[in-house]
Amino acid sequence: MKTIILGTSGHIDHGKTALVKALTGIDTDRLKEEKERGITIELGFASLQIDDTIQVGIVDVPGHERFVRHMVAGASGMDIVCMIIAADEGVMPQTREHLDICQLLDVKQGMIVVTKMDLVDDEFLELVIDDITDCMKGTFLENTPIISCSSTTKQGIDDVLSCISDLCQKIQPKNVANIFRLPIDRVFSMKGFGAVVTGTQLSGQVSVGDAVMVYPSKKNAKVRGLQNHQRKVQNSYSGMRCAINLQGIDRGQINRGDVLSHPGCLIPTFMIDVHFQYLEMNDRPLGFRTRIRFHAGTTEIPAHIILLDRDHLMPGEDAFAQIRFDTPLCVMRGDRFVLRLYSPVQTIGGGVIIHPLAPKRKRFKKDVTEDMKRLGMADDINCLNIHIQKSGVSGITLKRLKQCSALEDTTIDTHLNHLIEKQQIFVLDLSPARYVHCETHKNWKHIIVDIIQNYHKKMPHRTGMPRQELKSRLPDAMSQVLFLYILDDLIESKILETHQEIVYMKNYRPALTSEMEQMKKKVYEMIQKNQLSPPLLKELSQNFQTTTSNMETLLAFLEHEGAIVRVTQDMPVCTQVMKAFTNRLIDYLKDNDTITTKDFKNMIDVSRKYAIPLIEYCDRKKITLRVGDVRKLR
Repeated sequence: MKTIILGTSGHIDHGKTALVKALTGIDTDRLKEEKERGITIELGFASLQIDDTIQVGIVDVPGHERFVRHMVAGASGMDIVCMIIAADEGVMPQTREHLDICQLLDVKQGMIVVTKMDLVDDEFLELVIDDITDCMKGTFLENTPIISCSSTTKQGIDDVLSCISDLCQKIQPKNVANIFRLPIDRVFSMKGFGAVVTGTQLSGQVSVGDAVMVYPSKKNAKVRGLQNHQRKVQNSYSGMRCAINLQGIDRGQINRGDVLSHPGCLIPTFMIDVHFQYLEMNDRPLGFRTRIRFHAGTTEIPAHIILLDRDHLMPGEDAFAQIRFDTPLCVMRGDRFVLRLYSPVQTIGGGVIIHPLAPKRKRFKKDVTEDMKRLGMADDINCLNIHIQKSGVSGITLKRLKQCSALEDTTIDTHLNHLIEKQQIFVLDLSPARYVHCETHKNWKHIIVDIIQNYHKKMPHRTGMPRQELKSRLPDAMSQVLFLYILDDLIESKILETHQEIVYMKNYRPALTSEMEQMKKKVYEMIQKNQLSPPLLKELSQNFQTTTSNMETLLAFLEHEGAIVRVTQDMPVCTQVMKAFTNRLIDYLKDNDTITTKDFKNMIDVSRKYAIPLIEYCDRKKITLRVGDVRKLR
């Protein structure tokens, strides 16, 4: 069954609630104060069955200017708006404000109902309709049917029902494969059942037994029961009005304006990028950092609007801007919003969210506004591509991409696979996996090469740069996985080489000073002379009265030339000595099958200080294999 949400709108006391009762038989004013004062204060709800295939959920909104925030909450999620204007008063201030709000929230389908026709004569009614026609010019209701009726006499009610039915046929079914989101418009407790929340489901689906989460507080709960207009259901889909009985959470942990979704689907934010329309009816420019009230879904949050490319926005102008909140909220790309001044409270404009998890933007930066414009105009696949590109070396998770793109699972998978096939992006094997743009990979390849080349210029006598020193010069946000991925690519491309932990340009040969060349020769002679008991790195530095860094450079030279072998980083052995030693060990094992550490130590006649590193070196080089307390030939 297709579920349509129809919302009323219009000035106070123009007959919205009376019309809903005439259409459905349901009085949506449920509060005692509403009954006493004869006005709608909170949102009211009713249902209307068009036929076997269409159910209409009606949201009756308050008309009083003091309750416009409730009207905004009710308008979010509307498929059709029923603009109600009383025949005895015509277009009034809240008529215009509600019309502006519906346009800002991008409500596309609507109808105009002139109520209380029994209170005026035909001539006056005709004048009112002419005034309404003029008022609606240039709006989404310009060519909408205008139907006159009386909720008291029921005259014209059938025409209203017929128009609703016609409009419902034009509404496309909603996609249930998106992230489940329910902006909460009411929270209460029922004895024996616990916390209950209600709302109009924006997207996705939820079922009895599902684990859910209240955002932005991230409180966990479980769906104990579901109702749609007093009917128990097992599943609820996008577009439906539903009441959800939650298990495992107290009513005090939930607030109106929170969003219910599945666990881990949404990320709270303090900043969003938007395209904002400042209404023409405003009587003054909007200044930088103006204090405002932000409305999206059922949320109302104090915030500041940050104009990025100007100090003032004139009435009727639009701009890309950033909104910074006092407290976090959860929104998605494409969500519509309304802004009202903090004081005096009045609607000033609204627009669409283009980046729901925006970083803090700098003002008067052309590239910032250009990026926002590009993102605002991007189609689905380019939206993903831009977010991955802008994530830089950090990469971006699938969870963030879903919120930033508002795409359902199969669509986003298809687009990501296409970008991977086109070699525009790649996936890093992290937990969770992250998508990185190939441009990022390409840029950092160049940067790493520049770092190594500059290192060679500053340290010409060194073989190359230690790997960890290279990593330390890169952004902290670059994971070790991405660093090694780029490094491996440079090595495979024969641009860089590595030896143990040293990185250097392909075919680079260091140049020593004449003084260091002489020292190198003497160091080699000392290592050769001491056979399998050579002086270690620190001892060599002390003997030659030089720094360990300089001695490391000399040992790296000797190793690169093939003159020595590094048994450990601190223990150099002459290559010829090492070759003779390994041959001797192999011959011994061929004759004796196994060797103990003690026998090994006695065979080469060295102290334990040297014997252990030597036998472990043989294990690493797969000459020997340790079995219990003995070694045998591998």
